[in-house]
This record gives sequence, structure tokens and C-alpha cells, in this order.
Amino acid sequence: MTVGYESILFLLAWYSVTTTLLIAILSPVFLNDCITFFGALGKGMGIIAAFVLKI
Repeated sequence: MTVGYESILFLLAWYSVTTTLLIAILSPVFLNDCITFFGALGKGMGIIAAFVLKI
């Protein structure tokens, strides 16, 4: 492949990944999923910590 062709493919891949991530982050569903995920993660860590400290 030529350098020009490789750079066009790289820019196209970079643009598609960046655009997809930006749209996903800006959606309200993503925010709700993050809140749910980190809430469950914190709750699980609290349960494990309580179990470990109890022993």
C-alpha cells in the first residue's frame, strides 16, 4: 500500500471511532448505564469489604 492510501484508511478509521464514541457518550442512555454500572460496582465492593472486615 502506498503512504497516501494508508493515511486515508487511518483517518477514516479514526474519524469513525471518534464519531461513534462521541455520539454514544452524549446520549442519555449512556449516562444512565454508567450510573447503573458504577452504582452496582460500588455496592458490590461495599459488600465484599464488609465481608472481608467481618472475618
